[in-house]
Amino acid sequence: MWQLTASAHRSMLLGGLTAFVGSAIKLVPYIALVEIGRGLLAGADSSRLWRWVIVAVVAMVIHGVAYMGALGGNHRTEARLRYELRRKLVAKLKHVALGWFNDRSSGVVRKSITTDTSAIHSLVAHLAGDLANTLGTIVVGFAYLLYLDARFAGIMIAASVVLIIVCMIPTTRAWGNDFNAYANAQRDLAAVTVEMVDGIKEVKNFGMAASVYGRFDEARRRHGDAAMQWMRNSGIGMAVIQAVMQPAATLALTAGIGYWMVALGWTTPVTVLAFMLVWVGIPEGLTTLVQLGQQLYAAREAARSTVDILQAEELPEPDESAVVVGNPSRVELRDVEFSYDEGRRLSRASV
Repeated sequence: MWQLTASAHRSMLLGGLTAFVGSAIKLVPYIALVEIGRGLLAGADSSRLWRWVIVAVVAMVIHGVAYMGALGGNHRTEARLRYELRRKLVAKLKHVALGWFNDRSSGVVRKSITTDTSAIHSLVAHLAGDLANTLGTIVVGFAYLLYLDARFAGIMIAASVVLIIVCMIPTTRAWGNDFNAYANAQRDLAAVTVEMVDGIKEVKNFGMAASVYGRFDEARRRHGDAAMQWMRNSGIGMAVIQAVMQPAATLALTAGIGYWMVALGWTTPVTVLAFMLVWVGIPEGLTTLVQLGQQLYAAREAARSTVDILQAEELPEPDESAVVVGNPSRVELRDVEFSYDEGRRLSRASV
């Protein structure tokens, strides 16, 4: 998979580093709000407070430019890579044996050139930028909250990790068998669709329309059932995580734990304010990582299918071109062997 995207690695690395720096700067406005609140409670000079306002605005601009620049650069790289892969696949198909096509339908070939190369989009365009942007926010946010109050941060981290592990158990199971069943159903549907549309004339000529339509309907139903099964098993955990980690739910949880800790004298109201501002973005980032994981799994399977085609055995080419001797209008074949592949070689023949 990584060999397949080798030409995009430099752009992905640069985009990831840029997005990571930008995500770290993303937390500066929240820190500025905490310091402004701390200054207001302490009666600090207004000029100091306005400096924090300026810092917050500048940090927001830098984050936006860094993230969008990294994402835009990776998208351009992905578009070039997709074009390159499609050209390689088309060129490869000219050199494989006819038996290779006999073992695969036109729908499978079409899916490999169009759908699978498009699925690699998440791998190149979003892995480095979105992953670095999310990880930067989580790492820097955790570090800042641990610096403010390690006990408070430990409680919030433990609760989030336990929730994610519990909710991800059915989701990770669905990534295996259910996704493979969905991918196979999608491949079968593409094959029978091409058979029905591109071969409609031949189907009508031989009176097999009912048979083809029946296979299409069966493939469509199987594809729908597989998609529903995959989304049902993987969607429950994701729905729970997204519901609990929405900003409103996270804010309520943080405020409740903060109120309890202030009442016990374990922390201060300003620290609770910092957690309410910074912690809201961290669970949302964890949800983004889970969603990105699903997309990357699909992209990895698509990349594997593309690699299988690119590594298919090619027909050998002669070392020298044939030289026409004698009568150029006469074609004579002697002791010719013909086969669609090595396993089904026909007998020698002469014409």
